[in-house]
Amino acid sequence: MQKIEISDKVWQYLQRLAIPFVDQTPDDVLRRILPKVTEAKGVVAGTKLAVGADDGEVGPSRKERGDRARQDYISRLQKEGLTMRLAGGIWAYLERGDSWVALPSATERRPNRWFLGISEREATEKGRAFIALLCQEESGSVVDIVLPPDVVTMILPRLFCYKGQVKFNVKRVGNRYQLMIPRAEPMDLSSYVKGRSLLSK
Repeated sequence: MQKIEISDKVWQYLQRLAIPFVDQTPDDVLRRILPKVTEAKGVVAGTKLAVGADDGEVGPSRKERGDRARQDYISRLQKEGLTMRLAGGIWAYLERGDSWVALPSATERRPNRWFLGISEREATEKGRAFIALLCQEESGSVVDIVLPPDVVTMILPRLFCYKGQVKFNVKRVGNRYQLMIPRAEPMDLSSYVKGRSLLSK
C-alpha cells in the first residue's frame, strides 16, 4: 500500500476539506483532495496516511459505484414490469404514475451506517417525488429503501442540510433501519425496505 507522510497541520487541513464529502469513502475523499495537499506547505513528516488499494490497484470511484447501483436497480425494476429511465444525475423518471424518483447511493462508510444526499434545490423543483435510498453493503449487495412522496415531503425539512445537500443518515440496528433526524427520535424505515411495490401504486 502506498504511504504519504504529512504533518499534523496538513492533516487538520485535510479534515476541513473532507467535510463536504460525508457520504464518500476515505479513498474517494483522498483522490479528490490530495492534489490540494501538494499545494500546502509541510507535506514532510508526521501522520502516515494510506492512499489507494493494495498492490497499486484502485477500485471504482464513488460516482462509478453509484451509477452502477442505479443502473442495476433500474434493471431490476424493468424485470418486475416497471419502466424507469435515468434523467440526469441521481434522478430517474418513472413512466408509470408519471413520477420522479431520486436514487441517491452510498457505500457502508461505517458498519451499518450510510450517508446519502440529494440536492435540496432539485428536490424542490421536482415537487412530489419518490426517494429510493440505495445503501450498498460491504458484501456488494444493495438495500433499497423507498420513501413515497408523502413521507419525503414530511421529512425533508427536518433533515440536516449542508451546502445545498439534504443529508440522509441511515443506521441499521439489528434487522431494522432508522433515519437519524437532528434533535428528534430516529424514524423507523423498516417498512420501506425493499419497497419497490410502492413505485407501482
